Amino acid sequence: MSDGVVLRADVIRPARDGRPAPGRFPVVLTQTPYNKADPAIPAAETYLVQRGYVQVITDVRGTGGSQGTWDSFGTREQRDGAEIVEWSASPQRSWSDGKVATFGASYMAINQLFTAAQHPRGLKAAFPIVPADDIYRDVVASGGQVDAGFIPLWLGLVTATGVLPPTSTGADPVMASGVMAAHLGGAGAFQLPTLMSSLTGGDLAYDGPFYRLRSPASVLDQVRVPTFVVGGWYDIFQRGEPLVYEQLRRNGVPTRLLMGPWTHVQTVRARNRLIKVPLNPHGSHRTT
Repeated sequence: MSDGVVLRADVIRPARDGRPAPGRFPVVLTQTPYNKADPAIPAAETYLVQRGYVQVITDVRGTGGSQGTWDSFGTREQRDGAEIVEWSASPQRSWSDGKVATFGASYMAINQLFTAAQHPRGLKAAFPIVPADDIYRDVVASGGQVDAGFIPLWLGLVTATGVLPPTSTGADPVMASGVMAAHLGGAGAFQLPTLMSSLTGGDLAYDGPFYRLRSPASVLDQVRVPTFVVGGWYDIFQRGEPLVYEQLRRNGVPTRLLMGPWTHVQTVRARNRLIKVPLNPHGSHRTT
């Protein structure tokens, strides 16, 4: 990144007979905090790759195999999203045709909106599945009461996946050990203070600048690319998904909304069945 921090990415390419297919392809970008190497929360979409797209999957700053300290949807993480799009669209990437779309569910949907609001070169579309609109009202205090069940589970999940050995361990064990140590230290800088403040009646138990910075509602007026929003009637973000759609539509952004009888987890698991793209008989090839 522009500040020198290294983020790790997997690049999954169309292939024939196990070899990368020649040529340049449109890129689908997914930014995950749940460790791209963890099969329990997969971010890879071979359905798309087999039909002629390259997928770039990055571990957001301070998670998975990436350096830095995690600060969920903070200013630096938002800036990373725009820089990753421009990296993926660059003609220096031999596999990219310069056109990028963002894709992903939940956290991986929310960060798409922050990325789009910065107008990075090459970004053409966004496909956020079950995104939130207002982090305080949709995530932290849905219905007016702090969600003491969800918040510890979610922060613990990101922390746990952040200390799994990175996929780069074999090639660069020194960097990998440094990344894991930094992630452990970062838990004391962000996760633990956030949890304690929100659950004990501190500043983060109430709405304010911390949540405004991290709420897509604050930046939706800057989004210009076509956006397809997917939501669920029984999703934890059911309140926010129609609001994202309505605000984009009022601003004249080409927008679609698909709502169905799904919970959050059901929608995440069924995300590849929500995509309809022209068939292109490719396989896939992954590099790290």
